[in-house]
Amino acid sequence: MARLEKIGSDHFPMMFRLALADRPMESIDAGSADPAEQAHIERMIWEEKKRERTPIGSDWED
Repeated sequence: MARLEKIGSDHFPMMFRLALADRPMESIDAGSADPAEQAHIERMIWEEKKRERTPIGSDWED
């Protein structure tokens, strides 16, 4: 993963190099969050859900 040079946006472009695995997905262990990390994640989700705001990109619809 690499951040590329600025292109005039307020976001930097990103480059990712992906590789296909030659094994079933079930054999890959992604791990899990510890209880403190899980509580932090759930708190962030709860706080974002209660925010009143217009979704990003909704002004492009119609």
